[in-house]
Amino acid sequence: MEKEVVAVRDLIVQQAKHFLTEAGAFYPFGALLKTDGSLALIGIEDAEDVEPAKMVERLERQVWEQLAGGEALVGGIGVDLILRFSAETAPTDAVHIRLLAHYGYAIDYFITYRLAEDRLICDPLFDNEGTLTLE
Repeated sequence: MEKEVVAVRDLIVQQAKHFLTEAGAFYPFGALLKTDGSLALIGIEDAEDVEPAKMVERLERQVWEQLAGGEALVGGIGVDLILRFSAETAPTDAVHIRLLAHYGYAIDYFITYRLAEDRLICDPLFDNEGTLTLE
């Protein structure tokens, strides 16, 4: 199952980088690995009118419904946010990736990034170990 989880994670990373390069930010979105092996992106149609927290809830519900219904093996959600490692460190832009699998597996990954002179600079991907403060 690790290969499938990595495929969804990498699709979310690729799409988030595209959104950041093109627009500098993005609304939360999701991705699924369907049972037939295909990858699909999912989103919220009325994203401009929905609070980000509600968008994440709706996306997570969509992913769980697909997993529970046997239509997908792995799902994930990508969110553009501000991350602070501790009260002493400055906040930084980051992409949060939450991956969910049909057998109950869940893991969070983060990529910190910065936009400089029309270029996207990403730090290495890391998972949620230790204490983080999300703003």
